[in-house]
Amino acid sequence: MTAANRNDVPVAFEGDGVELRSMPIGGGLSVDCLTLPRGTDMGPALQGLVAQAG
Repeated sequence: MTAANRNDVPVAFEGDGVELRSMPIGGGLSVDCLTLPRGTDMGPALQGLVAQAG
């Protein structure tokens, strides 16, 4: 299995306190890291999603 840490993943977008990093890791999969400003309300973006127990 391919491993990557945040610093290995190149920045795809950066601005206004938002940073998105993305890198394909093979097999049709990619790894993404999203950094948002402190206090960002993700509620509206997650509305309607169903939580599943692990």
